[in-house]
Amino acid sequence: MIKLILCTVVAMLISGQMVSGETLVEDKEQNQSQDYSKTDSPPEAKSSCPTENEISPYTRVVVFQSENAALILQSSIRELRRKDTGGIIKLVSMHHLAEETFYRAVENALFGCDTILCEGSTSEERKKPSENIEFQYGRKYEVEIAKLLGLQRQTEWEDKVMKDKRWIYADRPEEEFEHYVIKNNLVLFPESRKKFIDELAEINSKKLPSEELESVKTQIKLSMFNSLTHFKREECCFGWIPEEERKQIQHFVHTLRDKVIFDKLKPQIQQNPQAKIAMLYGARHFMDLEPMIVGELGYEAYSVSWIDVMSQKLPKGLVRRVEKPVE
Repeated sequence: MIKLILCTVVAMLISGQMVSGETLVEDKEQNQSQDYSKTDSPPEAKSSCPTENEISPYTRVVVFQSENAALILQSSIRELRRKDTGGIIKLVSMHHLAEETFYRAVENALFGCDTILCEGSTSEERKKPSENIEFQYGRKYEVEIAKLLGLQRQTEWEDKVMKDKRWIYADRPEEEFEHYVIKNNLVLFPESRKKFIDELAEINSKKLPSEELESVKTQIKLSMFNSLTHFKREECCFGWIPEEERKQIQHFVHTLRDKVIFDKLKPQIQQNPQAKIAMLYGARHFMDLEPMIVGELGYEAYSVSWIDVMSQKLPKGLVRRVEKPVE
């Protein structure tokens, strides 16, 4: 079982879905907030990712050079402002799984915000058991990965903090996506992926030798780092399914959902042009939403700061592959 999971991750390495040394990392010392207020436009975000990688302004991986080298996955908080009204929009790139410190940092970023627009399903929706096998495996995957890697789920955090009137659920109901998947006969998790998820659950239920367990955890986390930082606009999170089906999923997950998000944002600004609004969505959404906010609503990039999502010590065999930080 352990060997099968390692083989799965090795396959990701071979297919380019894992870390690739010097094209992956930035220097931790560069992790400073940037103030764009004194420039006509923000400088191009420094990133070691390929130039065609449009996710780099929102999610990145940096290398922390210390006695024990580590990779750190980071998310940006990009602040947009309108010069005429002083209105502020914070684009907070979220992750479904993260270390608890990430969610605490997000909470700090929400201080003083008048409105918080958030993605995902409501707590009532999450309590309903799904009869669709694809959605059952989606939830199972998130639970098992969180347990294996010692991470917190975004939904758990939201259940604790979504208690005041500032929070507005701005997304399509999960039920709509489920109906969309059934109507179009889409398979979100092929049999090989389902088998992988089942094996994760089996690992979590047994006490395995620590060395083997740490090896599996390291490889899985590194593959997660790579999948969260290396993709293009037309791609979505279901990178393991055929292209045509992926396009159909992309249409719902991004095109249809982004419209709901944008339509929820506009009346908040109309009601209070000076409002300080936080938007909590996955980084992929901001690749389309930020240009819409700038182009249609008149906001401009003002500053960006970075917060740590999760970290992973580098195995000795991989440390040699990490070149000096990109300048």
